[in-house]
Amino acid sequence: MFSALTFLPQGALMEKPTVMMTAEDLDEITKAEMKMYETGEVNSDMEEDEEHLGAGVTGIITNAMTYIDPKDDEYYNHEASDSETEEIEDMRFRKDDIVAVVGRVEDESCMINIVVFNMKTQALYVHHDFAISSFPLALKYVSYIPSELKAEKDGEPGLGALLAIGTFEHGIEVWDLDTVDSGEPLFTLGGVDRKRLSAREAKRRKTKKRLLETHREGSHTDAVLDFEWNEKFPHLLLSCSSDGLIKLWDMEEQKCEKDFDIHTDRVHSIHWMPDKDALQVVSVGFDQRIVVFDLQSEEVIFDHKFEFEPECSSFDAEGRLYVAGADGNVIIVNFEDESVIDYKLGKETITGIGLGAATPGLMLVTKLDGQYAVYDVREELIESPAVIYENKMNQTRLFTACGCDQFPIAAFGGSNGEFQILNYPTMPAVQEAFQ
Repeated sequence: MFSALTFLPQGALMEKPTVMMTAEDLDEITKAEMKMYETGEVNSDMEEDEEHLGAGVTGIITNAMTYIDPKDDEYYNHEASDSETEEIEDMRFRKDDIVAVVGRVEDESCMINIVVFNMKTQALYVHHDFAISSFPLALKYVSYIPSELKAEKDGEPGLGALLAIGTFEHGIEVWDLDTVDSGEPLFTLGGVDRKRLSAREAKRRKTKKRLLETHREGSHTDAVLDFEWNEKFPHLLLSCSSDGLIKLWDMEEQKCEKDFDIHTDRVHSIHWMPDKDALQVVSVGFDQRIVVFDLQSEEVIFDHKFEFEPECSSFDAEGRLYVAGADGNVIIVNFEDESVIDYKLGKETITGIGLGAATPGLMLVTKLDGQYAVYDVREELIESPAVIYENKMNQTRLFTACGCDQFPIAAFGGSNGEFQILNYPTMPAVQEAFQ
């Protein structure tokens, strides 16, 4: 199943990502070399290497860097074969690639898929994937690397292509998307530390539990449901959780700067107020409230009560907030004049809304029963959206949807492991409606 997704800004990724060789990869190489020694299939160069390095040296290596294109390696002295050249080209990110990041869960495995879509060729494929420790609840692009992690630079914090992941583990994992097979996040905000206790230590603590869990300083104490990065304040990250708190994180210091106890129940989603220089935040809670507050003064600027359980929220290109959820309910808030519009799109729970700056007036809606539809929500239809296109996926529940700010597309995914992109310019119904 697909549980979360997001689009990356165009050109955010390096053309040729770095590949890390994991300990498992090195172990495989070591076993292969040992087999060659046992069978006598070893050349004099390898024997000299063993004599120089000493036996078992590979056992102390945890990971190593390799190159997408071997010619980037200063020790490269081999002409690539046709198959190697094809593999190199497959790993490159091209300027016209559209990249989506998708959270996928299969049985007990939790993965992140890096998916590439090309509008010209209609090609859609998984570029690479990596395993994470827990169910991915939220995915967001982040572009800030703390000073201490800015490798081979001048020590100043800088931009990079990072992915923040919220999970049931109470923390926010931040991964480097320019590195393939890194095996671990670049850093984690909050989360849980686990320590296995000896029988004697467990007895001393008077507990039957042999695994001691402690929250890191400033951590959420329940699942992280959403977070939001702000390009205007690149070192800051907002997060919200089932613990009912909103947190402001300083990614340079990798610590929680402040807690905000705004809601009386779980906090579903969090947004920076668009086009505002002031540090204003919009939050949506399971207490059925939409709240705008100031981070500095903590003053509540707007507080609206609604009547359903929220499942998704998103801003449109005009700065209006859409919140949708149980029983097909939708509410739209225009913060300029504090006007509120509400209506129902059927009776089934809405699980995803896809709104993008590149497609003003278009809204993708996904529902729990497998229905998905594209609506015309231009100004004259905003109170009563018109269906442009609708379909239903059999034996599938849909869980997530996302619009794209740079291209006229939207995407969604669900329980059957199928991820789909709607390319609006190729959809006759959409073209007819917007002639």
